[in-house]
Amino acid sequence: MSVLRRVRGLRLAIGQRLVLTGGLVLLACGSFSLMITSCPRHAPAPQRPPGPAPQRPPGPASNVRVRLADGAEALDVYSFSRGEWFALSTVAGEPASPGLIAGRGPWAVGATDGKVSIDGSRLPASAVVMRPEGSLFRLDGRLYRGSLIVTVDPEGALTAIEVLSLDDYLRGVVTREMSPRWPLEALKAQVVAARTFAAYRVSPSGHARPFLTEFDLAYGGYSAETWIGDRAVKETEGQAMEYEGRLFAAYFSSTCGGATSSAAHVWGEGPFRPLDGAQCDWCRDSPHYTWTLSLKAADLAAVLSEFGVNEVTTLRAAGVDPAGYAKEVVVNGNVTIPVYGFRRVVGSHSFKSIAFQVRKTADGFEFTGRGWGHGVGLCQWGARGLADEGKGWREILQQYYPGAEIATLGGR
Repeated sequence: MSVLRRVRGLRLAIGQRLVLTGGLVLLACGSFSLMITSCPRHAPAPQRPPGPAPQRPPGPASNVRVRLADGAEALDVYSFSRGEWFALSTVAGEPASPGLIAGRGPWAVGATDGKVSIDGSRLPASAVVMRPEGSLFRLDGRLYRGSLIVTVDPEGALTAIEVLSLDDYLRGVVTREMSPRWPLEALKAQVVAARTFAAYRVSPSGHARPFLTEFDLAYGGYSAETWIGDRAVKETEGQAMEYEGRLFAAYFSSTCGGATSSAAHVWGEGPFRPLDGAQCDWCRDSPHYTWTLSLKAADLAAVLSEFGVNEVTTLRAAGVDPAGYAKEVVVNGNVTIPVYGFRRVVGSHSFKSIAFQVRKTADGFEFTGRGWGHGVGLCQWGARGLADEGKGWREILQQYYPGAEIATLGGR
């Protein structure tokens, strides 16, 4: 069987926590707008809910943890400088000494009888860490910074965890979430959103998750770094957001189409002032500002069968908020489907948002919508438009998170 790697993404676990004072930590989650990675890499390589309680998030230099692979049968690891493998008594513990294996690799990492094996040799531990002297390693063809933890679960599946600083993590995020060809101030706003998001997710009010996943932030490791992304991270070093001294989930999405919705309406999280929605007049250049989709009634009935629908005679949006975002879809007058369930079965790439209207056609229905994504928090295309008008990253964030304040992570 081929290698099974469920890259569930990037989870951050904080080795040290950050102190936040006088500012705001912003949680950014959700969809990304445009991914262009043709800008030069920073350095060449051989292959290159609102309402939480006050808390102490991780500082920009604190180590965070990113889950790179989960449920894998095997991993291919290489260190670009001398690397040494150590056993761990626990995943959070310090490495035992002496080292078990040293060199550059490549190493074929697997599992044998509940223990990690390297190149077929069983190690005396179910959790190991590889620390490269030059802090750069390759995992299954992609480059990463920091060190690598590998664990084996009782079923023999491998999990790979990267340990690196928060800002080094952000260097691999920013131009995966936003085009590196966009204005620097828009990229800075994106960095602050992502920094806050990561700090919130692993904080007590963000459920103290040990990792972030791919559903939180797009992440490409060292391989995704660009010079402009590095600059955006550096020039906003340590900056995040809070509201009334509390971290919060400051989401973002690609395009709002003229107005953002509230987290209370979309997810039932709130009310919470910075996530209560805002007007946006700056995302009109987005290719997703408006969209249309025509579906035949028979095709709709086929995908809605899991909701007990055999045919579709009428269909309407329900629970629409003032910004135009629906909560439900009512089919045939008596079948109510949550709008995200409807969007999932129809296809989120074609049914781009939950801000839509519908009309009946001769053989089906035509949907006319606005934007792409959930529509809560920062509008990425709107951030670009504001930056084009000369607005700075602080002004951009104020537009989409009203009442939020800028804070310094690790501040006193």
